[in-house]
Formats: sequence, structure tokens, C-alpha cells
Amino acid sequence: MNARQGVLRILDSQGVLHTNLGDIGVGLRPFPTPPLSVSVDSCGNFFAAIIDHLVKQEGHRMIHKLAPEGATLATFGGYGVKPGEFLYPVVAAVAPDDSVLVLGAETHLVQRFDNSGKCLSSFGGQGDGEGSFNKPRNLCVGHNGAIYILDCGNRQVQRFSADGRYESRWAFRRAADRIGMRVLNGFAVDQTGNLYLSEVTSGKIRMITSHGMVARSYRLGPLQGETVNTLIDLGVDNAGVLNAPPVGVGALYAMFDRSRRPFETHETYAPVVLDVPRRA
Repeated sequence: MNARQGVLRILDSQGVLHTNLGDIGVGLRPFPTPPLSVSVDSCGNFFAAIIDHLVKQEGHRMIHKLAPEGATLATFGGYGVKPGEFLYPVVAAVAPDDSVLVLGAETHLVQRFDNSGKCLSSFGGQGDGEGSFNKPRNLCVGHNGAIYILDCGNRQVQRFSADGRYESRWAFRRAADRIGMRVLNGFAVDQTGNLYLSEVTSGKIRMITSHGMVARSYRLGPLQGETVNTLIDLGVDNAGVLNAPPVGVGALYAMFDRSRRPFETHETYAPVVLDVPRRA
């Protein structure tokens, strides 16, 4: 959970505080603004995507690598369109091999970096065909290294192999008498490869198995402080609990158990970003 006061509060799946990182206006100020995303590597280091008013200044970097206790280990990703640069990096996600994938919303590219920030490769591009994006807004990595991209403009989630090759996509058609696809506003992948898709029109989150079958649905109505088009940062923990906080706002957000019942809500006064640890 990232606080507007500049403190990144690391909570466990029960909402219990684990540690605090960063402090705006104090010391080295590792968090000048709330991180857009946070991910953790196998050594417990944090990778945070951070954008602030210094973004276009020479030498400024937008991806921060932090030690478990909060010390800055490395920064990378300057402003620009060259390899290793971004205009607006919305997600930094750690892959099973500890490489770091960064999704650029404006460049429509996914770039892969090694754990120290060296740019290795990229894939994607703007378009409406397989392997290209229109308004990409989220990225997650499955336990087997598969890469999933929420492409809001094309109203679909695309899956890529660990090395960036297009494999498949998921989308929901509108009613029989209406052309086009339904608007998606969130997704997640659990440890067994099930895909969770949040769809705006019905207000439902659907769980799709690794075989492509819809196995269950969760009813998610607008919560306090949300509009129906708010992006949802879905996450599934190792106990199968589905978390559904809205992106970029502090508000009530829902949690669902395996039986699809909303069994708990959390009230936050700062934006929440999710990262579910991989199984050892």
C-alpha cells in the first residue's frame, strides 16, 4: 500500500503491517510520489515504478530497486523512447528468473531488464493486431513466466510466452445485438494459471481456468469513491483470497474467499498496489 505522505507500507495478506519504506520530505526521499506499481524479487528486493515532476530532467530515473530495509540499490529507466527509456511506465513486474518487465503506456512496449537494470529486450507496439496494444494498462507474470497484458483500448488480455511471443487472448463479446467487446478494467493470474477478468458492464469478475473455461464469477459493484470505469488492481494470494482494490485512490475495497463470498473489506486512505509472492 502506498501512502500519499510518501510512506510505502508493506502489509501481509491479513492487512498486518510488515514494514514502512520511504518518507517524503525526510532524508533521501526515495518516494517523491506514490509508486504506480511495486514488485518483489526472490531476494526480497522491491522494484517500484515512480513518476514525479522531475521526470524529464536529465539523469532522472523512474524505476527504483530497494533493499528489503528500504535502501536504494539501483535506479534505471530515463525519460525518452530509446531502448531502456519510457514516457510513462505504469507497471514494473518481476519475472520468475528475477528479470524485470516494465510496461510503457505511451510507447506501447514491454521492456525486459536484468535485475540490476540493464535493458535486454522488448516486444509489443501500437496497433490492434496480435501482439500489439492500444492503451495497455497492466501487466502480470504467471508462475511459469508467461506474461499477461491488459489492453484496455482493444478490450482484451493478451498472453505472451516468457520470451515475449504472442500466444493467445481473452475478451468478452457484447450482447448479440451489439457489435464489439465488453470493457475490461482489471485482471490477475493465480499460482495455478487461472485468469481473473473484471468486466465493467456486468460488474463481474470471472475466473477462467488454464483450459479456457469460465469456472466461477464474483459480483463486484461500485464501492464508495469509485466510478464504474475505475481500474481494479486484482490479486489472488496463496490461500485463494481474491483482493480487488481500485487503482490510484484510497477507498473501501472488497476481498472474496474461495466460495466467492465477499467476506471482508479494507478501508484505506491511500492508493493500494498489490504484489503476491510466488510459491517457493
